[in-house]
Amino acid sequence: MRALGLQDPRHALLCAPATYVDCRTAHDTVGYHLLDQPGQLFRLCFTGRMRGFDGGKRLVFEVPSDAFPHPAAIPRNLQFKTRRTQLEMTDARGELVQLSMFTGPAPWLDVQAGQQVLVTGQLRKFGRDLTVSLELRVPDVAHDGIWTRYAGIPGKIAGERVQLLVAQASLDASAARHCAALAMGATGLREQNLMQACASASGTVFPTFSELLRALHKPTSVGEGHAALECARRISALAVQSAALRHHRRPAHPSAPLPVDPEEIQRVAAGLPHPLTGGQREVVHKIAHRLTEPVPLSGLLSGDVGTGKTLAFLVPAIAAHLAGARVAIISPMKLLADQIAREALDKFGAFVSNVERIEAGDRINDPQAILVGTTGLVSAARKAGYVPQFLICDEQHKQSTSTREALVGPGTHVLEVSATPVPRSLAATLYEGMEILNLRECPVQKTIHSHLIDLETRGQSVAAIRQALARGERAAMIYPRVTTDEEDTQSVEKAFQVMEAAFPGQVVMLHGQMGDDEIKRSIDTFRSGARRLVVASTVLEIGIDIPSVSVMVVRDADCFGISQLHQLRGRLVRNGGEGDFFMYVDDLSALQPETLERLRAVKRTSDGYELAEIDLVQRGFGDVDGEAQTGESQTLFRLIRLRVQDFMKRKLSPAQVEAAVAAAPARAPTRTLAQETAVPTPQPVQQRLL
Repeated sequence: MRALGLQDPRHALLCAPATYVDCRTAHDTVGYHLLDQPGQLFRLCFTGRMRGFDGGKRLVFEVPSDAFPHPAAIPRNLQFKTRRTQLEMTDARGELVQLSMFTGPAPWLDVQAGQQVLVTGQLRKFGRDLTVSLELRVPDVAHDGIWTRYAGIPGKIAGERVQLLVAQASLDASAARHCAALAMGATGLREQNLMQACASASGTVFPTFSELLRALHKPTSVGEGHAALECARRISALAVQSAALRHHRRPAHPSAPLPVDPEEIQRVAAGLPHPLTGGQREVVHKIAHRLTEPVPLSGLLSGDVGTGKTLAFLVPAIAAHLAGARVAIISPMKLLADQIAREALDKFGAFVSNVERIEAGDRINDPQAILVGTTGLVSAARKAGYVPQFLICDEQHKQSTSTREALVGPGTHVLEVSATPVPRSLAATLYEGMEILNLRECPVQKTIHSHLIDLETRGQSVAAIRQALARGERAAMIYPRVTTDEEDTQSVEKAFQVMEAAFPGQVVMLHGQMGDDEIKRSIDTFRSGARRLVVASTVLEIGIDIPSVSVMVVRDADCFGISQLHQLRGRLVRNGGEGDFFMYVDDLSALQPETLERLRAVKRTSDGYELAEIDLVQRGFGDVDGEAQTGESQTLFRLIRLRVQDFMKRKLSPAQVEAAVAAAPARAPTRTLAQETAVPTPQPVQQRLL
């Protein structure tokens, strides 16, 4: 139950099936007209003959034989040695057909000679033999009706275990009422309105939630089952939107308005060495205007890599500070906090001199300074009774919800900065109720060529690194692991030794397990050009600004997600120009289809908004009411992978918005904030920013 996030055994009824199989339509006979069609359903009879082969196609066992008269006699060591199992079957006409699968014989040891089995698979012809390549075996209890199949979660819980939990939940009136109450609480709608709002695409409306659960788990037809699945999907999508709205909606508060002067904004921006882009100016003015309003800002600054998000939030932060507001900036790591504090002083030194870096265990010396820190800022603020009036959470996808909310008071303006672009479809889901501020325009012109390589074509990446170093440019090699065992050389530490031997005196190592001072020295060495090849972990993924990196090789790229790969690629040619990004795996042909699709998507496009939608489809949606950032188990109906289009169709109506908000109160601050009422309430500037 823990793997599914179930708090009560009755909640297993909210586990959605993967698909339905009508066992009454099984083929009783095999024939050439069924060749090479995947997903066919066959009813076959086991003759009692079974053979097993190892990875080299050598015979491991044969049943019946003197050693193994029946399948149950096969010893466990031979079962583990077996890589392919073949069972001899007959159809209703007595025609022989082989049933083949690339697993050991364990799931078939209980099958008796003469027993009928129901399987799905693809019929193929090898020489004179007809063979069914097994896809699924249908449980014996489902042979005469509709088989409701549950998929489970790979590596966490098997589909058979899910099916058992559903069966044990017992679909009675009490369990149905309990699950219906959960759905109504999650969506803010009464049962009848919920069933009407979430009718299937075919127009099927289930009159009650109990009837929906019955059709979901015990449908009378495949069509009814799929209609129930569609309804469950729509309810789940609506629940995600409602939860996001309740999470992000903020009531007005008298301490919220800040006297940010539009002329001050323009004066601060004019002091920069380079002018803001049009997108940056628009975002800056929108943020500054919202800071003057009584409803606290709950905003998300989203932008593709290299679009200048830091300047876009620093300009209004400096202006708010000059207006007397308490401003705090929190980041997920020390290195990035140092960089933000340094940039604030370097680029805005004419306007502000009191930027205070807060480390873990530090005390706040000047509450009116711009405070910059990591999670240590939370404990320092708690000890000092400090509550910011404007809180900026940089790289918010790397921070937990509790860390961000510990600094939020009733009147605190909150701006979360996302390193992952938020497309319109995503904005209408997880961020319902938030103000989305998008940056698309890159301040510099750059072209990055993306490559997907394996061991056979790795020479391309080696040549690119050599050429970059010969030109006096920088290169980076990224590994998913810092250390490995003796046999595995694919780690930062092992690769550093190899590359130092190949490029003596030119290589520096960087990873998150190094001490803060050591990390700083490595970064400074690489940034200065004293050593121009860095072997690093994903510490480079988070907004570290190192110019002139023209080549990056990501080893074991299949271990990274779309967002990580795109962020790493964004570290290239920060000052403009051309760069090469290599995604390196051992064997492209051995990758799972979903993994290969992910890597090809990164190679195909550098549009972060398009990649964000692809990532959304592959990984599922985050837990908007808790700590999880992505996944599937948080949906109301478990095991449903929500699609982008589910949310595009399920936009909340005004009535549903009010119902969702009424279903649960707006989020209260995490703690009592004594200083919130002790500070005089500044008066808002009424002039609208242009």
